[in-house]
Amino acid sequence: MHNTTTPASDLLGQDEAADLLKPYVEAIRDCILKAWHQWEEFGQVLPEARRALCARTRANFLYDHICQAIIHRFDGVDGVSINTRRGFLMLNIRDRALVRFKKLDKNLHASNIATYQQVRFTLQMELPGIPKGVTRLVAGYQLDRSQTAISDMVVTQPYGNRLNWFYSIGTTGEIVRIQEALPGPVPAPRVRAKRPMKDASEAGS
Repeated sequence: MHNTTTPASDLLGQDEAADLLKPYVEAIRDCILKAWHQWEEFGQVLPEARRALCARTRANFLYDHICQAIIHRFDGVDGVSINTRRGFLMLNIRDRALVRFKKLDKNLHASNIATYQQVRFTLQMELPGIPKGVTRLVAGYQLDRSQTAISDMVVTQPYGNRLNWFYSIGTTGEIVRIQEALPGPVPAPRVRAKRPMKDASEAGS
């Protein structure tokens, strides 16, 4: 396997990505919101059980329900397929973008353990099971300060420890903001030993 990082200039630009995702933005937004509604319903039915769960468990709960909703919503949609070959779900859109689903922090970064796979994914490097030259994107949600509601849903393009760009799909499914992220250094891949973990735990947090 080559250790070549895909140049940022060869990746989908923010306008290209917005045009590509436009037919699917509403469905993606609905899948994220559906998962959040299921989390809220869980709290209504079993409030004490939900209060005992930590933030990481909540993220895993939401991730599993987002993936389930994505699978059902995009079943049979022309030009779209589900890719799970790396142990987590990615939405393949016309072999031009692979969209992963994550919880985002206040800086719009996903929380990931720096495994070999994760480092290569965020550096847009080749990985078995991922079509060559396809841009990796993250569709994620941010919670408000109280951690009791979704404050925004955002599509980002990761590139190492920075974002090339991001845009908000908001609560209406419309693109309401397009903005380039501030430039930053692109790190060389650094890998630490991977601890035993279920796929959902790594992908959902």
